[in-house]
Amino acid sequence: MDKIKDAKAINVGGPVVDSTATLCIYAKDIDLNTITFQLGIRPTEGVRRGEIIGRRRPLKVGHWFLEAPEELSFEKKIQYLLRSTTTKHSVWTSLAAEHDTYFSRFGVRS
Repeated sequence: MDKIKDAKAINVGGPVVDSTATLCIYAKDIDLNTITFQLGIRPTEGVRRGEIIGRRRPLKVGHWFLEAPEELSFEKKIQYLLRSTTTKHSVWTSLAAEHDTYFSRFGVRS
């Protein structure tokens, strides 16, 4: 136990120099306007099921994405996503019950 107290921080892989952080909400019958209203911010990208993006096939599931600004550090990106959206627990509970919700799509390169 004493070894754990005396242990120094270990930095594996070096500092993060490039990353993405996106809040992702998915649903077949997604209501983009309602989600935008509930979260209090417009999405970076919002697409309904059946819409076509570029040359891809029509989407099977709609999505609402909020991506953190590229120029921020990884920690600041996470803070941006948390601070930009509602703090109301009831909204998050409702969204999680009706949608597949991810605080993900983290791509990290060091």
